[in-house]
Amino acid sequence: MGAGISIHELDGGLGFGSVVDGLTPALLGDEVIRLQLQQLWTDRGLILFRDVEGPDMQIALSRVFGAVKRHSLSAVNNDEFYPELLDVDYQPGVGGTVDLGDGPLGGWLPWHYDDSYLDVPCRGGILRPVILPERGGETGFIDRAAAYEALPETLKQRIAGLSVLYRIDIDQRKQRFGRDPRLRVLTDSDYVERIMASLRDMPRAIHPLICAKPDDGRTVLNLSPWYAEAIEGFDPVASDALLSELAEHSQTSTTPYFHRWQSGEMLAWDNWRLLHCASGVPAHMPRRLHRTTIVGDYPYGRFEGGVRPVEKLTAG
Repeated sequence: MGAGISIHELDGGLGFGSVVDGLTPALLGDEVIRLQLQQLWTDRGLILFRDVEGPDMQIALSRVFGAVKRHSLSAVNNDEFYPELLDVDYQPGVGGTVDLGDGPLGGWLPWHYDDSYLDVPCRGGILRPVILPERGGETGFIDRAAAYEALPETLKQRIAGLSVLYRIDIDQRKQRFGRDPRLRVLTDSDYVERIMASLRDMPRAIHPLICAKPDDGRTVLNLSPWYAEAIEGFDPVASDALLSELAEHSQTSTTPYFHRWQSGEMLAWDNWRLLHCASGVPAHMPRRLHRTTIVGDYPYGRFEGGVRPVEKLTAG
């Protein structure tokens, strides 16, 4: 197992996810352990690290899995002292709120994978809690490899070779596929207008519906329900019907994992394999996480028209 750390499954029924105990800053310098963690991430897609603390450890651990960059959108909030860290922050009265039928929630996000609106999505990242609510605030994960395996063979054949067009629009009222039918947006976050203004002329990104993960060849259903707009080259009615079917399948065909955060944890997720979401907190409770963004070399994406609008993105 590697001296000084122990590893076990996160949940025996999931088929993904592992827990690592005993990792220290000193052990991050052990090349054997670094290689072991890299392989574990490839094999399991999600790693929960327990009894680890602080932004320096978070950044150093992220670099085990690849280069760390600022978030791709220049209008998001990075930490004042650690520019590598994205503030995933909900504050009552400032952050956006929704209602799913049981009262106002803050910090809620639908199922998606990160950077579907870019030609090269990030490799993943590491989350660390900074302020935890008294209840709620779980982060959910779905295995897109398992979702692909659960597709009927006829549907696998039907979608082979198809690609999806994506455009970022963080106004959750406009989500077209996989939307929770109970969703009512109550208030907008203060940064919605700022982010959308920075992306006004952004072209759509295009990604295949099925692809093999570059690291291990595992096939995934490569659909992000949030931000998907259409299937490239399809009649709009047929496109909407197929994307609705696939988004529903993505969210219901496998068992999701919802992580209940505790202090002293970090969670690394594989953005090429997993969808994730945020379940939200009661609207009067603050919640804050720090997140790193790990650079990827995903080779399958492109921008519509072959243009890469670098002026809209940070340099990394």
